[in-house]
Amino acid sequence: MNRTGIMVVVALLTGIVVSGCARTGWLKEDPRVSTWSVYLEQTSPDSFDLETRRLDTNLSTRLQQGAADSLAASALDRVLAAYSRGGQETLRMAESPVDADIVFRVDEVHVRAVRTLNVVHPGPVYRVRISVSGWQGQTRVFEKRTTQHGNLAVLAADGARFYVPSSEERTDSGLQQQTIFPVMHSVFGQIWQEAADHNRVRY
Repeated sequence: MNRTGIMVVVALLTGIVVSGCARTGWLKEDPRVSTWSVYLEQTSPDSFDLETRRLDTNLSTRLQQGAADSLAASALDRVLAAYSRGGQETLRMAESPVDADIVFRVDEVHVRAVRTLNVVHPGPVYRVRISVSGWQGQTRVFEKRTTQHGNLAVLAADGARFYVPSSEERTDSGLQQQTIFPVMHSVFGQIWQEAADHNRVRY
């Protein structure tokens, strides 16, 4: 085989190797060195879209004044800890946005009461939808929106197969929080899990 033929074969083999371990998301130049520092921005008041008629006013205020950010940070810490225990430190927290490779922004925190066809536990059912984006400077490198639902009637039923909450239970701030907060934490967890997986190479 002449020199030209050898170069063609090498190029083809190189292409196969590259395609076999192609980057996904925002990996570093070396796909095997995929640890990034991340920073979670405080959620802007404009990002909240909260139920005004059925959601307790004090609960809405708590969400906007730090509770949503605490749930987001807690879920992110849990994902980072899980990856660290598994020897896959794909992401670590930065002290400031200046030190971070990726800055995460919570673009939407949506909580609304929605209709349900569940006659056994007829709600109120709250839809929790959260949108997050990840940024490298002015470039958006990650985006995810996730939705889950929480049923206050299931919580208030305390194991009962059939339960219709009273009007007092429906408007109870504590029951609403116990319904919504775990769902919000779970939604954030799914988003951070995908962000971490997004920063891994697939062979």
